[in-house]
Amino acid sequence: MKNIILISPESWGINYLSKHHYALSLAQSGHRVWFINPPGSSEKLQINEIETNLFVVSYMPILRGKNKMPGFLSRYFHKIEIKKILKTTSKPDIVWSFDPYVFQWLDDFGANIKIYHQVDAMNNDRLIKIIAQQADFVFSTAESILNKLKPFNRNCYKIPHGCHFKDKLYRDFTPGIPGKNKIKACYVGNFYKVLDMDTILILINQNPDVDFIFIGPTEKSNLGSEVLEKTYIEALAKKSNAFLMGPIPAQDLHYYLELMDINFAVYKEKQMNSHKIMGYLYSGKVSLSTPLVEYESSELLLQSKSNEDFPDLFRSVKQNLTHFNSHKKVTERRAYALEHSYDKLLNRIEKIINLPL
Repeated sequence: MKNIILISPESWGINYLSKHHYALSLAQSGHRVWFINPPGSSEKLQINEIETNLFVVSYMPILRGKNKMPGFLSRYFHKIEIKKILKTTSKPDIVWSFDPYVFQWLDDFGANIKIYHQVDAMNNDRLIKIIAQQADFVFSTAESILNKLKPFNRNCYKIPHGCHFKDKLYRDFTPGIPGKNKIKACYVGNFYKVLDMDTILILINQNPDVDFIFIGPTEKSNLGSEVLEKTYIEALAKKSNAFLMGPIPAQDLHYYLELMDINFAVYKEKQMNSHKIMGYLYSGKVSLSTPLVEYESSELLLQSKSNEDFPDLFRSVKQNLTHFNSHKKVTERRAYALEHSYDKLLNRIEKIINLPL
């Protein structure tokens, strides 16, 4: 059993990203995990046991703007906060940070192993350089991110996004899916400004024979406060074949996805990767997106060449669902997702750091 401090830029809550799934998988493997919420998540230092071996730590920073200070001064104040946090935890064997904007000096946790794990493109090269140099190992979901980190650390490794669903763990639960149309198309995720809502609204208008199901928070949530303009949310709500279901617990999500026919994601610009794709692939159903760098050579995810082409791709797939959702294709997609379960990713990381997880 290891004591692990995991630092997340997103708070604990109903919506899960990779940080939350890693914390759960580690705790379920018998390690003691302290999930550190972002600063300001509580008016005072607070610790809550979420489940066996998993604790969420919330705290109020002693002051704001530390990253704008000279390095020695910023580190001094971060040390004070770290000492307070360590009073609620056991001495860590591993400190594992997904957030370059807090606690860049990982040495100050006194852990044997220090990991920096960057899953998205981030700004502020100065802070990223500090935390990457402090880490013993650097992980990322994309080669393009790793290429920027390699000058700061020789121990850089690509760890793809994971699938939190586990095969054959079913219970007697059938969710209700709204809409009268036979074909269901689903988007799962945050309503961030990176979404191309104009194209999504075109899809809805051009396909009245499809019910479009949207799962995820439409307002401020534990994943952040950046959301779409209300006009887009209101426009969706007015469509007779669009349904906003709000957030759904991660452990229930695959029950919903299994009832869909098409999964989709439409972004304004080319993205490196997307956490939701593994969940889509686990469902086995055909999945479409605008360009994603990490899936450019994959046939598992159908991608349009441009946003303008996406409605044509959607229409073509809709007209050939029997082909695209054949038993063979469904099996191949799910098998790929299961090869990227969090347990298997942890096994891979375990070999890299030479420490049992």
